[in-house]
Amino acid sequence: MNHTYLFQEAQWQAKGRYHDAQGLAGPFEGVANITHHEGVWKLDSDMRLCHPNTTKFHNLYEIKPFIADNVLETSMTSTHPVLGNLLGKVVVVEDSLLVFAHSEDHSHTIVEEIRCVDHNNYINHGAFFMDNKLIGSWVLNLTTEIQKLKLLKFE
Repeated sequence: MNHTYLFQEAQWQAKGRYHDAQGLAGPFEGVANITHHEGVWKLDSDMRLCHPNTTKFHNLYEIKPFIADNVLETSMTSTHPVLGNLLGKVVVVEDSLLVFAHSEDHSHTIVEEIRCVDHNNYINHGAFFMDNKLIGSWVLNLTTEIQKLKLLKFE
């Protein structure tokens, strides 16, 4: 499968819900910009969690580019405002990208599935753990107009 998320530069809108460990849900939204540079792909996101108060945070992921079409996993790092540095992997499994990351001291863990609906739409399910206890989970619809923009370039 040819993925667009991460694999092509684009701006993605994120909109969904965040659930805390007690199951209380609230709006979760933001934007992620993916850019490709020599030796690194960057996912730079600004997210807003409205549960119970509005909290904004910025996150920067640096992903080692996949070196060939048949390579199914790569490494990533992230700078998180609360968790500090995260280390992890991105794995391609058919229509999904799986993300596994942990803090340097292994006290915090994040797991995500980013599933392709079509080239312009993905669904992201994730969970965040501290000391192996669930802190929160989320579901986000990720949308872009990457294919529309691509077509306009050739007109």
